[in-house]
Amino acid sequence: MSLRLVMTAFAIGLVACASVPAVQPVPGRAAVAGTVQLVPHDGAPAHSGGGSYGDRRLRDVRFVDYSTPGFTVVYLDAGERPGGTEQLSVEAGMAGVALHPSTGAVGVGGEVVIANRSEREVVVSVPALARVFRIDAGDRITLPAEQAGPLDVFLIGSHEHATGWASPGPWTRVDAPGRFALSDLPPGHFTLRAWRPRFPSASVDVHLRPDEVTNVALEIGVGRGEGASHGH
Repeated sequence: MSLRLVMTAFAIGLVACASVPAVQPVPGRAAVAGTVQLVPHDGAPAHSGGGSYGDRRLRDVRFVDYSTPGFTVVYLDAGERPGGTEQLSVEAGMAGVALHPSTGAVGVGGEVVIANRSEREVVVSVPALARVFRIDAGDRITLPAEQAGPLDVFLIGSHEHATGWASPGPWTRVDAPGRFALSDLPPGHFTLRAWRPRFPSASVDVHLRPDEVTNVALEIGVGRGEGASHGH
């Protein structure tokens, strides 16, 4: 799997493609805007539709819906610790306890707060910290996000888990149609990265200029050659 990016830098005032979100950089700073699209490999359906293959042994397989990028984080490896707080909660339901939301992201230097809103003690595992935590009913814990990378939380004794990501630099989540925008970025040469669960991460070098927006179109797919073509 790989990611191919096509980038076009344009000055403020240029009309951007309708599918790219409008964004203006902070004076003296830079910005990035663009889209992300998942591209299936040859022979794979573009829409999973929640269906399954005829083989009953695959009834529990999680299929990728290529019609939307899903939970994808685009971030700049800029060396700025973005910090912030991500809130998770353990809630009781008819099928037992569950973690909400099921996906989330936070900046390195920030924290993840897990609140137990159920009526019983729960145990959560955080592989990135190599720790297991007990949380009493009505209590909460705060975990530091000190290292970039996956920051998943598993609810012991169930199949529930939350998929998380800790970003080392300015970041944003891609929206449902596949759009994203980052403003207030430092000018200079950096690496723009995209992370999505179940796909290898991908990156491209970018040169960000002050008072300009860099327009980026990203394609994530199996067997697609890595590379970037630049235009102005």
